[in-house]
Amino acid sequence: MADMLCCAADVTHRHPGAHTVLVCVSDRTGYGPRLLNAVERQLAAVGVAACVTDSMCSRHLLRRGDWAAAVHTADLDLDAARRHAVAAGKSTYWWYRLNAYGTPPLPLALLRDGTPQQIAEHPRSQWLRWVGLGLGTVAAELFGIGLMCLQAGPTVFAQYAAATTVFGHALITCDGELLRSGGSVPARDTLGRRLTYAGAAEAYLRGLRDAVVCVVHVDLPAAV
Repeated sequence: MADMLCCAADVTHRHPGAHTVLVCVSDRTGYGPRLLNAVERQLAAVGVAACVTDSMCSRHLLRRGDWAAAVHTADLDLDAARRHAVAAGKSTYWWYRLNAYGTPPLPLALLRDGTPQQIAEHPRSQWLRWVGLGLGTVAAELFGIGLMCLQAGPTVFAQYAAATTVFGHALITCDGELLRSGGSVPARDTLGRRLTYAGAAEAYLRGLRDAVVCVVHVDLPAAV
């Protein structure tokens, strides 16, 4: 699974507001259209009506042509994935330190409670979007919990990057149970909830046998 991971900046996926969801299905459903149908059924069971297509599969899995759109649990290496994510997170942190130098930090209250427009208008946000190609399209998370963790230092951001890159925002078990982090907007999540969710997702995946994990980007219903 480590090879599936892209740089930590891609933790903030290209669908602003959407959730990165790991969907687990029994291996007996097979691959191809049958797998996508099974993923759609799993999503529908938790209230997601969006149709799943190959184009919606995670960038982690489709970034290169030789990667498949799904992974069998026998091929998961969560330890290697976490190490890779931590290293990528540290690299991203030092890129941020270099490029944020001289701009005032965003106040915690603004990151936590501000509107997307207020956050985007802050000098640091504007500067990072100017120096970082594509940052404007990933602002949903980067200028929320992501930037909050960046401003907290390399150790905190490495924790965030590992949890989010490897486990996303939610996981649907083979039995249709939804494990998730935070509410309906990823940017308004907290590190504590993200780490708690990642711990539960990791424990589930480590105990899973003979199943397939497919990663998609969808809008989950509001948390109850």
